[in-house]
Amino acid sequence: MHKRSTDEVQRLLSRLDATEFAALLDNVAGPSEDVISVGLVDLVADREAALGDGAGPKPLLALAHDLCGAGDGAAMRALLAEHPAFSLWLDVAGHTVLMLPGPRLALVALRLSSRSDLRRLRKMCEELRRRQRDGTLLAAVQDMAIVDRVWCLDSAPIRVRDRAVAKGSPLQARWREAEPGLLALVGQIFGSEASSAISESVVDGVLLDEGDRYHEMRRIPFAPQLVVTLEAEALGGEASVWRLARNLAQDVLRELIGKILATGMETLQQPFPQTDIEFEDILGRLRQLSGKDLDERLRIGGFADHPVEGDDRSMRCRECIYFLPHRRWCDLPELPLPVEADWYCRLWKL
Repeated sequence: MHKRSTDEVQRLLSRLDATEFAALLDNVAGPSEDVISVGLVDLVADREAALGDGAGPKPLLALAHDLCGAGDGAAMRALLAEHPAFSLWLDVAGHTVLMLPGPRLALVALRLSSRSDLRRLRKMCEELRRRQRDGTLLAAVQDMAIVDRVWCLDSAPIRVRDRAVAKGSPLQARWREAEPGLLALVGQIFGSEASSAISESVVDGVLLDEGDRYHEMRRIPFAPQLVVTLEAEALGGEASVWRLARNLAQDVLRELIGKILATGMETLQQPFPQTDIEFEDILGRLRQLSGKDLDERLRIGGFADHPVEGDDRSMRCRECIYFLPHRRWCDLPELPLPVEADWYCRLWKL
């Protein structure tokens, strides 16, 4: 089902026992005044780990299954029936989709690459809900400059009732590609489609607004069968909730990469590029890779989980110009990966 996971990630996950799986979360998540609880769930192996002082993310795990394509929609249907005032913001194809429950479910696609301004989104949701109730939703969104598309759907059976697309939008082609999977997801939630029809790449993240707290679910990059969950007080750092979840997902991925490298994965540490032409040749090979291919990215990049001795110095990420120390992140566009300061790749540059 989850074909996006690379072979090395799948092999690693298949070998982890319950304790080792829980350690993936233990090693990256700690106490925080902004966070009530965090969790990690394996949608394929049905494993879970949780940390936190509150009730924990248990209720979110069923939602993660539903919204990320592995459940039967029952948890989502129950949530919408019991709490119709909840707002959901889906991260779909790198953009934000507001999911507004009601007699006619509305999906409103926004031209936003992140949810950094949650106050603005919450205010927009309130206005859209009011318009949804009085039947003027389509007219309202056509006047909003950041709205790219809106779908209005009947909940049972699922069928597209109205659609408005911003004319001349460069995102139209991308949304046409994403639409079947997104509508299939909605169909699953409301029981009109089988779960096997869900594209497992449709939803990468979900933020549920409960009013006084937020619940975030985010897939692990390169390992979409893994989902991190985060519960945080809305009165805390509202704008940072999505960022906390993103960083947590990246931290888990860094743990996975470290374990993969520690197993002795063979990578092309040589030849080290001595000229700009050789450097660009490696970059060209990386650009040809699928954005979901972690194995070849590590292999061609020549990664190692330790420093490598050069002609006159020890080379490691810490001194590389592409290393972002606060995020422990490689900022080279062809290698957008979380890394450790003492790791190495052959695109190292002082």
